[in-house]
Amino acid sequence: MPVTIESKEDAGAALERVGFLQQQVDAGQIDPASAGPEIVDTLNAVVSFFVLIGATGNLYTALVEPLMQWNIYSVSLKFLRGPETPETQSARELFEMISTFYHKWEVLKTE
Repeated sequence: MPVTIESKEDAGAALERVGFLQQQVDAGQIDPASAGPEIVDTLNAVVSFFVLIGATGNLYTALVEPLMQWNIYSVSLKFLRGPETPETQSARELFEMISTFYHKWEVLKTE
C-alpha cells in the first residue's frame, strides 16, 4: 500500500514509524529485509512531500544523511561481522535498499 503524506503531521507520524522499525531492526526483532520496503517507501513519501511544498533546506541533513549513517554504522555491521547466512543476507538487502534511497536523494545535499 503506497504511503501518502499530506501534512507535516502525517510526516511526523511516518518518521515515528520509521524510527520504530529501525529500533526493531537494531534489536533483532524484525527481519531487516522485510522492514526495508516500509522504511524506504515511507521516507520517500516524506521527502517527496517536503520537496513538493518547497521545504528542502535541511532535508538532506535532517533525513537522508542520518538514515545513511544508520545504514553504515548499524545495518552493515549485521553482515560484515560474520559468514554469509540468511540473517546476514537480509541485512545486506536492507543495506542496498537504503543505499538506493540515499543515492536518489543525495541531490538535496547543499554542501
